[in-house]
Amino acid sequence: MPSYSPKVIHCMRAALNEVMTKIPVDQATQEVKAYMAEIILKAAAEGQTNYEVLLAAASQQIRAVLSQLMPGASVGPVRESALPPVRSPSVSTRS
Repeated sequence: MPSYSPKVIHCMRAALNEVMTKIPVDQATQEVKAYMAEIILKAAAEGQTNYEVLLAAASQQIRAVLSQLMPGASVGPVRESALPPVRSPSVSTRS
C-alpha cells in the first residue's frame, strides 16, 4: 500500500474538496464523493501527486461518475472551472 507525505495527503484532500464543489448539490452524495476520492487515490498511486493534476484527473471523470451512479438524473454541463488544464506530471512530490 502506498505511503504519502502529509503534503501529498493535503493535496489529495484539497483536490477532492474542490472537485466536489463542481458537482451539483443534489448529486453530491457520499457515494459520489467516495468515487471521486477513489479516482484521486488511483492517480496518486500512479505517481500523480501534484494538486492540479489530481484535480484534473477527478474533474475529467465527473460526468462519467454521475452518469454511472445516477443514470436517471440530468447531468448538466460541467462548469469550465471544473476542467483545469492538464499540466505535465513531471512535477511530482511523491514521497
